[in-house]
Formats: sequence, structure tokens, C-alpha cells
Amino acid sequence: MKKSSPLFLAVLLAPSMAAAEIIMNDNWIDGDRFNTESPDNPEELDADWWSSSSSSGNSVFVETDQMTLVSGSAGRGIHATFDAQTLEVGDVLVVTFTFTTPATVGTDRSGAFKVALNALNNPGLKSDLLSSSTESNPLYTSLPGYMLEFDVNKADATDDTGIRKHIVPNASGRYLSTSSEWTSLGSSADADYTILPNTEYVGVMSLTRTNEDSMQIFGSLSQDDVRLDSFTATDNSGIANSIGMLGFWSNSNTFGTANGAGEPDSGIIFSNVTVEVNPEVDIKVGVNDSFADGDRASTEANDAAWWSSNSTGGGSVEVTVGELGLVTGTSGRGMHATFNPEILEIGETLVATMTFETPATVGTNRGGGLKFALMDFNDQALAADLLSSSAVGSENPLYMNLPGYMIDFDVNTGETADVSIREHITPNTTGRFLGTSSEWTSMGSSGNAGYAFEASTEYTVVMSIKRTGEDSADLFGSLSKGAILHFLGQLYPIDLMTHSFCVLVEPSKLHFTLVTSG
Repeated sequence: MKKSSPLFLAVLLAPSMAAAEIIMNDNWIDGDRFNTESPDNPEELDADWWSSSSSSGNSVFVETDQMTLVSGSAGRGIHATFDAQTLEVGDVLVVTFTFTTPATVGTDRSGAFKVALNALNNPGLKSDLLSSSTESNPLYTSLPGYMLEFDVNKADATDDTGIRKHIVPNASGRYLSTSSEWTSLGSSADADYTILPNTEYVGVMSLTRTNEDSMQIFGSLSQDDVRLDSFTATDNSGIANSIGMLGFWSNSNTFGTANGAGEPDSGIIFSNVTVEVNPEVDIKVGVNDSFADGDRASTEANDAAWWSSNSTGGGSVEVTVGELGLVTGTSGRGMHATFNPEILEIGETLVATMTFETPATVGTNRGGGLKFALMDFNDQALAADLLSSSAVGSENPLYMNLPGYMIDFDVNTGETADVSIREHITPNTTGRFLGTSSEWTSMGSSGNAGYAFEASTEYTVVMSIKRTGEDSADLFGSLSKGAILHFLGQLYPIDLMTHSFCVLVEPSKLHFTLVTSG
């Protein structure tokens, strides 16, 4: 028996920004590029803005209510400096930036728009700095941090979001003008998004310290409240912290044609940039089942009802006080929980957290051997012990038209162990649900993480769905043990080696039930 305790499922509502600790909120109402906080204006949360590419400061142009990254046909960058923030375990730092593209946007520009968060480890960074292909800048050679890079209008429809970590020390000292001094931490699946001229976009970059020496990095780009792409990566050693520098870079011929400050069509125009630490959210708890009543029915507040997903006899579910067991042994079996459906509004996130302990024997070389799913509760008949069978004629019609998403984890497959996300094919002809991967479409997988499942060990799985637009959402899945993750204002267990993956999806249904299989 595989023991599970407890299940926690919550809907995280839109962030309550008034309660956040706001480090920077710059909209250039004062018309200059420096922090002009004064006794007469104590609420001002400006940053100081500098050129990252030239000691002349020619990449920064500020007018009242806006700032331009002046690039045009050149590759140029800017950076902001602010009070350094040292994240404790569980803390999250979030950058949100709003900008409008110029009249000219380039094509087939790989990794051409870059955003970085760096440690403010030298006061010399508070200056207009040179980035040159012929001269190394020592301030850039030992600068810890992380970078997002967005493709711009790739010709082969492979536009995606990449995340990198700055190599320290490095020999080139060019900062964001080259990717060669940054180590890739992975990239999203090809999203084929388009960046249009004269259009407003919103980007987000966040850092979540998940343990003493691990950091989760997230990035996204949206337009008209629709998420174009997003990606999450994890740095498991030598993390960058004490964050006090934010950089933006445009490669040559990416945004605009003019190179002079104040000229039309000279680059992207920022209208607001914010930096926050631990933004709070409102939380509605839908399920918090610790099986204290010793049964699998929904008999207490916030309980779920638990059912077998593979047999009408219910033999895969075993409950004692404080524990729920998924009985598998040598067989492939599953169970599912049903609860009141949650319909997400735009900006809301549904998070399911399951804590479980492995048995004394754990298999090896089991690709996709452990599966979790969030599904549309589209038929009351799902609230029952159900059959999943490979026998011809035993297709379960309830499973043939059941929208939803699955994360699957490899079990002891060695260095190739990863996390995958799939979407249920509807309609499908097999009707086996989690009993087969053939009725699920792959949406991508993480890089090879090489994690292992140990016997008699407690683990935690987190699966979340955030609705990002009228018909779009983000999916996230992670496997962990021990320690803590601060996830959108709520603490969740996470381990020293957090194995996670996030993709952009376009769902047709946004209310769910939770299912597990092993």
C-alpha cells in the first residue's frame, strides 16, 4: 500500500497587491532616470536607471511617464539598481514590467529580448557601463544572476522562452550582450508567439528561494491579458541572491530603426516596472483531507470522496485513520477524488498538493510510472468506483470524453528521469484514463533531472493550473521532499532538488477533480 496524507487543494485568488512589500514601482512621473525620493514625496519608489552597454548612457531616454530602451539597429541594454533583497527560504521576488513596442519589430531574432535579475555585489554597478566585444568589463565577469530570453518572431515558428544562469567568473564580461557567458537552465516548448509593433506587453520574472541553495526561476510574456508563453526552471546549486539589479537588453535590429535618444521608432517604451517581495494572495481552501475520520467518503468539512479508477470493486483504495492507501503492488491501479468543481476566473490559480510515503519496495526503470491528473467533473457518474481495462469492448465511456491534464513522473529511470505534462484527448476510443498514456497528448517535459524515488520516504507533489486568459492557462507540476516552497503566498513542501515543469495550455474547461495513479 502506498500511504498518502494529506491532500490539500486551494484556489488562489487574484493577488492583493496592497499587502505586498513593494521595493520598486517606477513610472517616471518625475521625468528623470534617478530615484528622486524626498521628504516631500516619501512614497516614491523609483529606481536608478543606467546604460548597460555604453558609458555615455545613450541607451536610456526618459520623458514624463515613460522610459525608452534606445536600441534601433544596435544591440543595447539598460539596468536598474535598487535596495538589494536577500531572499530567505520561502521568499519570492517578482518583477512585473509593462512596455510598448515601436513601429518596427524585427523578424527571426533568436533570444533577442532579455531580462535579468542580478546580485548588486559592487557599488560600481550604479553607473553607465560599457559592454564591448573587444574589452571585458570586470564588473560583469563576476556578477551572479539569472536571465530570461524571449525569441522575437522566429521564421521557423519555434519562438520560446529560455532561462539562463550567469557564469561566474567569466572571461568575456559583456553581460546581456552575449548568451555565451550564461548557462542554459532550459526553455519552454515552442510556442510560436508573435511580437507585434505598437503593441503593449506585460512581462513577469520571479525568483523563489526553495532551499538553502536552490532557486526557482519563472518568466512569462503576455498581451491583452493573454499569456503568450511562460517557463519555470530550477537552479539547484550556487544560487544568486542579494538581488538589487534588474537588466533589460534588446539585440540589434530587434526593436526600432533609429539609434538616437528621443527619435521616433528607437526602441521599446516602458510605462511601469515594479519589484515586489512576497506578494500576498487570497486563498480559498476547497479540499483539506487528512483522512482523520478513517473513511473514504466526504463526511467532514473539506473532505473529498475517494474512488477506485480501475475497478468497480474499489480494491485500489484503502483507508485507515490518518492515512489513505493506493493499493497497487504488482498491478497498475489508480484512484480519484471528487469534490465541488472550481471554475477559475482569469488570474486565479488552483493548486493541489499531495503528500505521500513510498512503500518498502520501489520499482526501477518505470517511465511515467507515477501519474497525477486534474480533470473536468463533467458527469456525476464519475463519483463511483470505475473500471479501466485494456480488454476489447471494456472501454469506459466516462473516460472517453473527460477533459483534463496529467503530470507523470519517471520512477528510477536513472539520469533521464523527468517530469511530463499531458492533455487528455477528447473524445478518445480507449477509455482507460490513467491506465494508458496513448489517450493523452504530450505538452512537453522537463530536462533530464536524474531524480530517484527511495523506499519508505515521504514526498510531495504539487500540481497547479492558473487561468491566464479567456481560453488559456498555465500548468505546473513538481516533485519534492522536505524543506519549503513559498508558492504564491502559501507555503508548500519542496526539497533540495525540486523537479518541476511548467507549460502554457489552452483549455476548454476550467473545473476539475483530482486523480492519482501508480
